[in-house]
Amino acid sequence: MLHRLFTKNKITILLIFGILTLFNSNSYSINRNNNYEIMLQQIQNALDCSRDSSVSIFNIVNVFADNIKEVISSIASSNSKVRVDSNYINRIVNKYFASDQSIVQVSNLKKPLKFYFIKNYLHHLNNLKKTYGYTKVILTFDPDYLAMSKIEKIGPNRYELSVTMVQFFSGFRDNILLYSDTTRKKFRFIFNVSNNSLRVAIDEISVSETIPMKKYY
Repeated sequence: MLHRLFTKNKITILLIFGILTLFNSNSYSINRNNNYEIMLQQIQNALDCSRDSSVSIFNIVNVFADNIKEVISSIASSNSKVRVDSNYINRIVNKYFASDQSIVQVSNLKKPLKFYFIKNYLHHLNNLKKTYGYTKVILTFDPDYLAMSKIEKIGPNRYELSVTMVQFFSGFRDNILLYSDTTRKKFRFIFNVSNNSLRVAIDEISVSETIPMKKYY
């Protein structure tokens, strides 16, 4: 049953069980090229599920992790082929987020944190060139880094966890780099399990730290 549940609707799964190597007492760090069997065992322990189900979840995580990063990158980056309008942003919010009141923190090496509702944040991403006078924007994520907290039960059939990814940002004007940084972003998920179905949504995106890009490597 669990295997069928997790393969039925990949859109609503998101980054639930991307566990691999122990990062600290409260979270896990991933290099998705290593320790495959360790990750599968962690999934089985967390869900009390079969190995086949853990393999299915692992595959969904890899695909969906890449998809959510691609969505954010495509909205912000100059080479995006996506037509970003209000209808598109509404679809993204309905697909990935708990509500249009979900909060996103935005950081900068030179300025205090800013807070946006999710729709305003996505419009902000799409308007970075106009706002800051960039002629080129590149926003990507580290493909080999993912960290997640332990899953916490917060109510009947209701759970919470946080997933951290590393974002790289560069803004150019006439091929001259004007600004760059690296940010660890924490995605807080709320998910409900009921009637053999699973619904996951991002409730908040917060900033763990922002550093100069050269200090990350």
